[in-house]
Amino acid sequence: EKVPGVVSHVTSNLVLVDVGVEKEGVLPNSKMAPGSSSAEVAIGEEVEVWVSQVKNEENLRRSQVLLSSDSEKVFSPSEPDALQELQQLDAETWLRGFVVAQRPF
Repeated sequence: EKVPGVVSHVTSNLVLVDVGVEKEGVLPNSKMAPGSSSAEVAIGEEVEVWVSQVKNEENLRRSQVLLSSDSEKVFSPSEPDALQELQQLDAETWLRGFVVAQRPF
């Protein structure tokens, strides 16, 4: 889901965006739309972003909201090979593990 925000801080590698929650969201250059970078935004500028990930939700002080300005980079897996391995598993195969996050579809 796309959310509106206001740029609150800019560095050469990332942009901090106030999206109306307790913490500012972090928008790294790697999650920006193709051809975009932090050099192209200014403090106070209104932007539209996607929430890509929330780290440490249970601890507000240590939590981090990772944003993306490109919808294609919202749920991009960090290890595509691991995803392919999972997709090739037989439907009857049982896996053991832990649920670490839930995302609506």
